[in-house]
Amino acid sequence: MSFLRETPLYFLDPVWFYHRATVDLPRNPDLDVRRDLTELLVAVLGWALLHFVYSAIIRSIAPYWVEAKPVKDGPPKRKMGDVKKFETSAWKFFVYAGMFCYGYYAIKDEEWFLTPDNFTKNWPDAPPKLVHIYYVVTLAQYIHASVIIFWQPKQSDFIEMLIHHFVTIVLIVFSYVGSYWQIGATLIIFTDISDPVMELAKIFLYGGYLRIADVCFAAFSALFIFTRVIMFPKHCILVAIYKYDTINDGQVIPFYGLLSAFILILYAIFLYWTFLILKIAGGIIFKGGDDSRKDVRDLDEEEEPMPTNGKPKKH
Repeated sequence: MSFLRETPLYFLDPVWFYHRATVDLPRNPDLDVRRDLTELLVAVLGWALLHFVYSAIIRSIAPYWVEAKPVKDGPPKRKMGDVKKFETSAWKFFVYAGMFCYGYYAIKDEEWFLTPDNFTKNWPDAPPKLVHIYYVVTLAQYIHASVIIFWQPKQSDFIEMLIHHFVTIVLIVFSYVGSYWQIGATLIIFTDISDPVMELAKIFLYGGYLRIADVCFAAFSALFIFTRVIMFPKHCILVAIYKYDTINDGQVIPFYGLLSAFILILYAIFLYWTFLILKIAGGIIFKGGDDSRKDVRDLDEEEEPMPTNGKPKKH
């Protein structure tokens, strides 16, 4: 495949790629493959254990929280689908809120935080210990999420979510290896900031507290659009495409094309989800009612009711 070296597809030549990856490629000075893989494995197992314990606790709470809806004949019943969705949202809220709090604590005092001009100031450099831990734990969480998604309630954007997880995992790995961890940490924090608010909106929705759910959804929509549609291009896309292309003249820039391409793919997914968010918001504003508040990503499935003696909550 040596003929590829003289074409724009030169990076597909395995000999060229191996040479660049093992000889010429600048990399994160803190990179230690054996140590990093060990830490990642421990973190993935930790997420799995935490998920098992947390789910057991939430499962005992779910029947008391999820709204029992009236039926024509008989006492109010809870849908098993709503119970499962509540359990999933409760877990995601715990994960995203915890990850955002730690991530903000880890990077809030860094000189490059929200300052793209400082991203490449000392490139290639090693991340601080707190940022290293943030990377390992976040990567482990995305790997864990990519597995358990097959056992969670299916949504209509299931494929898009899998693509999102895959793209994010690739970005985390190669931004760490290539010492782009400033842009990687910024990308992660922008992703985490709005997600817990969305899951909180779902938790209140499944509990029957519709007005609180609407307030949470409005806050989520504003955060999502501000961080992922407005701030993300400035702090991630433009930096990846233009900033890293000009640093250290004459030096090989590792994974530059891959980083830029995958960030653009991620942004396309964000725009698709923005469309879904606006669709839900339009339904709430112009139609009202429970159906308009339904997550438009949910697949319509026949659900087995869970009998209960409880009374439906007031909206």
